[in-house]
Amino acid sequence: MSAKLFSAAIAAAIATTASATLAFSAPNGAVPGRAPTIHQPRAPGVLVVNATTVAQDNPVANIAPGATTFETANVKCAAKKCILAMSAMDQIGLCDANGGWAIEVYVDGNLVNSQYQGPQPTSSIVPGFQIGNWQGFASGLAKGTHQVQFQTYVEGNCIQDQWAIRVDSANYQ
Repeated sequence: MSAKLFSAAIAAAIATTASATLAFSAPNGAVPGRAPTIHQPRAPGVLVVNATTVAQDNPVANIAPGATTFETANVKCAAKKCILAMSAMDQIGLCDANGGWAIEVYVDGNLVNSQYQGPQPTSSIVPGFQIGNWQGFASGLAKGTHQVQFQTYVEGNCIQDQWAIRVDSANYQ
């Protein structure tokens, strides 16, 4: 088989596979090759009105044993009832002592949850850096502005590197 004929056969096979994949993956009423419209399901009476996303790339801060706030977000709830959905990613490393670490989140000074992330990365246990993730929610919040604090808890001196947070508020009508 010549190289030209082989290339044509491969191109035809790829085109056939791509057409079949588009036809198979397109939901009812969607046009193959065009992105479908996605409708997000919502509970009746719920309106998401506020989203806060913050990312810090490479701040490299020294943190001491205990809890250190790495981000604070002020989120407004516009209705009588509100729920906050929150997430965080945090990276620590080069700790000088063995121990564990956690990501803690507070809303209006009240602990939502402290999620243990594992052993601190030290040269003897886990070298380098570790990334931890946290997700949680706070419900039954009153109308007004609420302060969300994201903290890293460590049991030795560590370096905090990159992090990101997200807070979504949903108001109940």
